[in-house]
Amino acid sequence: AASMRYPIRFLLSMLLLAAVVLSEYDSSIGANVCQDGDWQCDVDATCCVKQDGSTGCCPFTLGTCCPGDTCCPAGFKCGSETVDCQRIQ
Repeated sequence: AASMRYPIRFLLSMLLLAAVVLSEYDSSIGANVCQDGDWQCDVDATCCVKQDGSTGCCPFTLGTCCPGDTCCPAGFKCGSETVDCQRIQ
């Protein structure tokens, strides 16, 4: 089980990085401009790609985008159910 911990942590860090890469802060408008270039999220929100391919905003800074168009706050990962967030240990 200990050997599985590192790959899972690596995958979780890559998911977090993916959420960060989906947006870029634009100081001229005071918002995150999402990767699609058409959508903006508040500075304290995270851009997420929704199931239908459109872009939406997760209301958490450095949030983790989850299946089912939900998200979890920083330090949490998506659980097995779409509304379930689990603390990263």
